[in-house]
Order: sequence, then C-alpha cells, then structure tokens
Amino acid sequence: MNTVNGIEYLFDGHTGPLARVIPNYERREGQVQLARDCWDTANRGGILLAEGPTGVGKSFAYAIPAILRAIATGTPSLIVTANKALQDQLAEKDLPLLAEILKDTDAGNFRFKLLKGRSNYICQRELMLYETRSLNWPQGCETEGDALSAWVAAPPCSGDRNDAPLVGDKTWRTVTVSGDDCDHGACVHYATCFAEKAAEDAENAHVVIVNYDLFYSKLQHSGDPFWSKFGFVVFDEAHEAAAIARRCFGTEITEWGIKRLATVLTDKLGERDLARALRNVAAPIFEKIANYAVGTRGGRLKDPGFVNVDDLCDTLRDVVAAAAGSCGSCVEDEVCAACMTRKKLAERAAEMSVGIREFVDQTDDMTAYWLDKPMDAARVTGATIKLCAAPYHVGDKLKKLVFSKYPSIVCVSATLAAGGSFDFIRNELGLTESDMTAKTQVLRVASPFDYAKQAKFVIPLGIPFPTAENEAIFDVAAAKALQQIIHECKGRTLALFTSWRRLRYIADQLRDKIDYPLLVQGDAPNKMLAQMFRQQTDSVLLATRSFWMGLDVSGESLSCLVVDKLPFESFDDPFVDMMKEKHPDSFYEDFYVPRATITLAQGAGRLIRSTADHGVFVLLDQRIKSKRYGRQFLASLPFKGFSQDLADAGKFLATR
Repeated sequence: MNTVNGIEYLFDGHTGPLARVIPNYERREGQVQLARDCWDTANRGGILLAEGPTGVGKSFAYAIPAILRAIATGTPSLIVTANKALQDQLAEKDLPLLAEILKDTDAGNFRFKLLKGRSNYICQRELMLYETRSLNWPQGCETEGDALSAWVAAPPCSGDRNDAPLVGDKTWRTVTVSGDDCDHGACVHYATCFAEKAAEDAENAHVVIVNYDLFYSKLQHSGDPFWSKFGFVVFDEAHEAAAIARRCFGTEITEWGIKRLATVLTDKLGERDLARALRNVAAPIFEKIANYAVGTRGGRLKDPGFVNVDDLCDTLRDVVAAAAGSCGSCVEDEVCAACMTRKKLAERAAEMSVGIREFVDQTDDMTAYWLDKPMDAARVTGATIKLCAAPYHVGDKLKKLVFSKYPSIVCVSATLAAGGSFDFIRNELGLTESDMTAKTQVLRVASPFDYAKQAKFVIPLGIPFPTAENEAIFDVAAAKALQQIIHECKGRTLALFTSWRRLRYIADQLRDKIDYPLLVQGDAPNKMLAQMFRQQTDSVLLATRSFWMGLDVSGESLSCLVVDKLPFESFDDPFVDMMKEKHPDSFYEDFYVPRATITLAQGAGRLIRSTADHGVFVLLDQRIKSKRYGRQFLASLPFKGFSQDLADAGKFLATR
C-alpha cells in the first residue's frame, strides 16, 4: 500500500476505496498527480511547492500521503493550516472520512489529533477560583460560568471551547490562561488538565493538525522535542505562511500588558507599591505615545527616540529584581508554582524592558516598527495604542526553523505561483539559496473546471484608472458600473473591495437604487453575512479583504464576482515601505506586483467552486490591460480571454 501503486489504487475511479465510499466519486487527474508528488516528496525527502487550483481536492491529495508515510515509518506527519475553517474541515470532515475510506487497508488504524493553543481549553485552576468564591465572576458572567462548571463536572468533558456550552468571549477569557500564565507541572490540576490531555493525545497520533500561529510559537519558544519528531510536514494555504510568520515573529507591547504584569506582581508576590509605581509610570508614557500617534499619518515609524522611556524601563528592571530568586518556602527538588510564577514574571518584565527600548531606539535595520492605532482619532489613547515590531523578511528564519529542520515538506495552495513563476514564494519562504533550490521541486496541476465554458471575464471600457488623482471619478464610475452589473445579473453578486472607504461609499450609492437584498460587511458578523448570501439567492454582498480568501459559495448565489481594483498594498504598510526602501531596484518586480497577483487570484477563486457552477468575473481596473505588469496578473487568472462590454455579463448568465 505504501507505494505509488497504492496511491493509484486509492484514487481509482471504479474499484478504489474512495469510489466505494464517496457517492458519485470521479477521479481527478490533478488530484492524483498532486498526491503522487506529495507521496514522492514524503519518501525521498526535500521540498515540494505545489499549486492546486480550487476543486482539485488538495486536502485528500496531501493527507493520504501524510497518513501512509506515518504508518509505514512510525514517524508522525504534521499538517499546518492558515485558518480555523480549514483546520475544522480537516479534523471534523476530511480525516474522519479518510478513516472510513482506509479502514480495510494497512492504514486503517491511523490516529489524528487537532492541536490548539492553551486558551482554547478551560483552565480548571481558574474555574475553581470562581466556584469557591475566591474571585467574583465579572458582571454578567455568572450564569454562563455556572453552565461551564456543570459542563466540566459531567464527564467525559474535553475542555475544548468547541464542545462547551455557548458562552461569550468575556466569560471564556475569564476561565482560560495563556502558556505564560500556566503553572504547568506545578499546578494541582495538572493530572487532569484538558490542554495537557490534548497534547498527550497528539503524542500518540499519526497525523497532527495545527495552525501556523501555534506552530511558529512552539518553534520559537518551546524546547519540547515533540515539535522535532515529524517526518513529513504539510504547509496548507502556504501563500500565507510568510505573512503569518511576520506577525508571529514580531512583538506587540501595550499599556494593558504592563497593567496585567502589575496585577500579577500584586496578586502573586504582594508587591503592591512596586505594582502601583509601574502603573503610574506607564500611563503617562503611553498617553505621550498616543498623542504622538495622533499627529502622524501612520505607517512605519522612522523616528528614533521619539519618546523618553527611561523611567519605564528602569521600573521594569526593578520588577525583574523583585521577582528574581525563589519564593523561600518551597521544598528543594519539588516543582513549585510560586517559584515558577516568579520566574515567568521576571522573564516577561525583562522582555518588555528590552522590547520597549528597542522599539523607541529602532536599532534593528531588519525590523519594521509601527504604532497600531484606531482609525478614529478620538479613540486613540494610551489604552488603545499598540507598539508593534516585526521582521520585514522572514525567509532566513523560516529556512532555519522549518525548511532545514524537517526532512520532507510540501507547501500547497490554490495560488502559489505569481504570473506562472514560483520565484516570489521561494524568496518569501527562504528557499533561494543553492542548498534549498537543489532540494526544491515545483508542481502546478491543471484545474478540473472548464473556464472557457463555465466563466466569462469582463474588463469594461469607460472606467478611469483608480489612481489617487482619479479617486473621486473612479468611485462614481465604479458605483454606476456595479449598479448595472447587479441589474444585468439579477442580484447574485459578490463585490470585493480593496478599501473600506470605497465599500462604504458604494454601499451608500446602492442602498436605494437596486431591487435586491444588499448585504454589507460590517453590518453583521462575517459568518452570518456569508450564510445570508448563500441562502438569499438574489442577494448582493459588498465585502473587503477578509472575504477574498476562505469564502466558499457554490451555486447560483455567486453568479457574478466584481473586484474594484488590482489589490496592490498601501505604501503605508510597514513591510511594503521597508521592502521598497531596502530593495528599490527590484521592489516592484520581485515583491509588490507578485504579492498583488496572488491576492487577485485568491479573490477570483471565489467564483467557480464546482463543475456545475457558471459565473462572470468583472474587474473594474483598466490597468490590467494597459500596464506592463498587467500580463503577470492575466497569467495568474484561470479565465480564457476577456470581454470589454459590461452587457456581456448578463448575456452570459442568461444562456446558462
């Protein structure tokens, strides 16, 4: 079974296990080719960069080799995902189905585990503090807290929020802890800890599923040998791997974080005077930073020494000194919760002191620094401002932590190549040096969809370029075009925007001018909007970046997809600004255009989700036809040619 012949057998459209279990199963050559190459990489070692368009069936194509290799070698496989929806799909749908499919094969007894961060599990230590009235529930949380207590007391209880009674975020946060706040082996509930039980289950699994955030965090901060034992690693949605790494490898410092440190200082060490001093010195400094931020445009911070933080750093060092050493009352050679708390408090205070100093001095020329603030200037205060720092390029770090560490790695996505080239993703992931290129293979499999018959691409004439000087007239033309599109397509339209400002403007223009239900991002939770859009077949949904990826609407509800402009990132983005500064000659060709190309392809992928779908893709940005970089965008889209007549949108759908 653990051969390429085994892959062929599993995917056989007539007698294979998939055909026997899945109703109306059809063999997809792209899926089989991807599975073969994943299996080959899993066994020979090396790196595979694989692009599998929507509909190929990527999760089965990489999960089956991951399972087979784990069973054959006795070393587990790891699947890393970018979002909760895919994580849940794998754990709740795909892998249970594969367990049924493979039950009569050598891999029939495989085990899998979805591993989550500690805050996804209820903490029995924290819950007991409220149950025993050592602490009072926050206002409005008591009823929900009682429901959680009853749930935990009725075995079997997983402790996982997905299985818990429905409670608000405020209540849930009250009874969870982060890894920094956990007492681990010193906790009296350690033997029954839900998070530890989940980790134990993962130790015995053939396939482990995690998200990028948890994976990167463990690689950076955990010396746990568990994370070194995987023989085969899959990066799904790999086009997001570097962007998520930038965030995870960065730091964020807030006044709330310092106040939380002061609370621990009071509650755990009894250092009330020092805690008060810490709060008193932090508050005015963060207000000064907030006032500074109000007076700036935003974007990357390039002003070393813009505020004096000497007093804050000195006080944080006092915290380090106060927390140093043992509690003085523990038994030698025993794990002491009080000593562990002191150690963590000292480490956190030291990290904050160093982080704040580095942020203000801006000494690392490979790091982007910026102030994250609310869009509304009236809401910018010391309590809402965030001090953020992150490396602008993470390729070297990913090479060290991932690609030089694990023997077999597959990076897969529906959009991995930019304009047909993998050069951009190679650079993002740190795979450009000779030692990496020598062991890296690439694969692009064909789409299972017939775009020539199923889709129409329209770039309508008469709309000005969406440049800064044309912004007002472009908005007017875009609103007029979208109104016509909605009329021609009888609703059934998803419009994706590159800015909140334009989304709000066009929403206001359309509200009284269309005869179809209008759904606007921000008016309701995203999940609810997506569900309403699916159910109300003639509805129109206006959305921004969070809907460019992950939205899956098959059928008539999404018959027309409109994108306002090519999704170039703002030059105010700290990473874009720094990349432009560091690489002025190659910035546009090697970074700016490829990144936007992949984003546009992701957005376009919302349209055709099955062989039964038909739809129209309308791009309102003329630059794709006239600018030199337009060819790269066109090469990344699956459509065959394009029309310049907006009326063709309705005509195409009318014949389907």
